[in-house]
Amino acid sequence: MLQETDIKQCPILIVDDEPANVALLTRILQRAGYTKISSTTAPTQATKLYGELQPDLLLLDLNMPKMDGFAVMQALQSQFPDKDHNIIVVTALDGRSVRREALEAGAKDFITKPIDRTELIVRIRNHLQTHALYSHLEQQNTELAKANESLEVLNQSMSDLVSIVSHELRTPLTAIKSFAEILREDHDNLKKDERNHFLSIIDNESDRLSRLISDLLDLQKIESGKMHWATEKIDLAQVTRDTVEFFSPSYANKGLSLELDMSLDEAMVITDPDKLRQVITNLFSNALKFTDQGGVTVQLTQNDQWAKILLLSNNETAIKHTVETAQSLNAQVITLSEPNQVIEHLNQTGEQVDLLIIDNQTSYSTGAGVIEQVWDQLPALPVITINDGQPAAAGTPPKDHLISQITELVCLPPTHTMYELSISDTGHGIPREQLSKVFERFHQVDTSQTREQRGTGLGLTICQQIVHHYHGKVWVESEYGKGSTFHLLLPAVQEGKKRLGEILIEKGLVTQQQLTDALKDQ
Repeated sequence: MLQETDIKQCPILIVDDEPANVALLTRILQRAGYTKISSTTAPTQATKLYGELQPDLLLLDLNMPKMDGFAVMQALQSQFPDKDHNIIVVTALDGRSVRREALEAGAKDFITKPIDRTELIVRIRNHLQTHALYSHLEQQNTELAKANESLEVLNQSMSDLVSIVSHELRTPLTAIKSFAEILREDHDNLKKDERNHFLSIIDNESDRLSRLISDLLDLQKIESGKMHWATEKIDLAQVTRDTVEFFSPSYANKGLSLELDMSLDEAMVITDPDKLRQVITNLFSNALKFTDQGGVTVQLTQNDQWAKILLLSNNETAIKHTVETAQSLNAQVITLSEPNQVIEHLNQTGEQVDLLIIDNQTSYSTGAGVIEQVWDQLPALPVITINDGQPAAAGTPPKDHLISQITELVCLPPTHTMYELSISDTGHGIPREQLSKVFERFHQVDTSQTREQRGTGLGLTICQQIVHHYHGKVWVESEYGKGSTFHLLLPAVQEGKKRLGEILIEKGLVTQQQLTDALKDQ
């Protein structure tokens, strides 16, 4: 139940062509403590006022010139069909037929003039209380419907996940069980090479099963918020050199080259050393797995462009403003003028785009249509619109507002220095239609060349989650049949001024232990 003070603050609209009646009703309501009272003596303005004020109660006269109370109720039903109109008819007209007609037209109650003040106040309070309870119940029902819808989606996602996981687990288990049975039942009739081959299959499928379970546990920890994230200052350049050295024999055994092109002696980042090695190892392993000839080139460079933004606009002012704003954040903007170019560009780049900005100056419906197509293809891609509902000559959105939207939706901090690790192979490549899905869980590129290269389908998903946690990003560029390039971008450590103790230690004037002992006495 609403408190009496809450009821007294409910907005009330009075519509009556007689100023004296309006003054009387207003006075009665004010003396009863109601504070939000609006009125009009022009019934033709009633629907406009009703839309602007959204009153919780309408006190409506019936006998009015130009537009009577019945016409007002009909107009309200027409213009606001989804709203529950709380209307009390206050009229000098009387009789059962009039009452019935008013109630059938949409009125909730009927009061005849001359007005009984006590009766009027009691009925108003009761109707406001009932209306508030009804609105509250309707809101709860809406929220419950949304919760049920979300639960259905979650249940379906869980069902799909269980189905996929059970299939992925069953595949290696079936192979292990089948070949183990063959070895047990027909061991003496098998040649040594056959036995070794079957044992290799069992060994490989066991490793695959172990990786799948490990990846599933990692993914569950990440998504449940239970993953332990270390934060250390790590040299990405050294980790890259170590990884190249580790993989060199494997690449050589497959007849592939592994070249390191790195001009940076040092590239310090903040991350978990084990998880960083996990990400880089996964990218090197994939390049090795899906490359049969040629080789892999690894590059580590400085890249100050921390985000790539796609802008759909043909307005020079909006383009100039957005580009300047993005450049102040060290973000790159790619401008397209036609809606069909957006989908085409996303088909080619996929995860490489971090944010889509749509200028609605020319056509709001066009922007809405593009958003629908984009989210059908890339449901996780952040999209914002600018200049909504404004004519082409209108101004551009405030720079500070656009900056806050970009930084919030891209979820990466603007920084002056980023390090980019690129791993380019001459392998099978990825078909265009699968390019935007490679980081989805359990997705595996499916071609006649790669079908035999089975993985868990979770490696890249986990890599993306790890990189995003440390404010970086990972994406892929590929041309089917010619190779792929995976990019890893991480923010550099922003070095501040060194403390006096660090300088003294570096110069050899004191040791770390001497400094620690000295500080204990302070």
